[in-house]
Amino acid sequence: MWEAEVQLCAYDRIPGGIVSRRLMEQTWLETPGGRRDPPKGSGRGNWRVEYGSCYVRLSPEDTYVVLRFEAFDEQIRLELPLPEQEGL
Repeated sequence: MWEAEVQLCAYDRIPGGIVSRRLMEQTWLETPGGRRDPPKGSGRGNWRVEYGSCYVRLSPEDTYVVLRFEAFDEQIRLELPLPEQEGL
């Protein structure tokens, strides 16, 4: 099974990571067909930086993944092409 992964880092000027934690919770990775997996792993580098990873399982027909962020009735969608792999 193949997976795509995107690692995220958010800096927060407010102590305690109040904003950066919400940013991470509202960001995910999905396939063109809309399949997404729950986020795996996150952490805090210090009291102002939040780290996280988004993963999604891939199918042989997937040629890109979508990094999506939704908040405040706004949506950001970034298509990331996958490298061509034999035997995917």
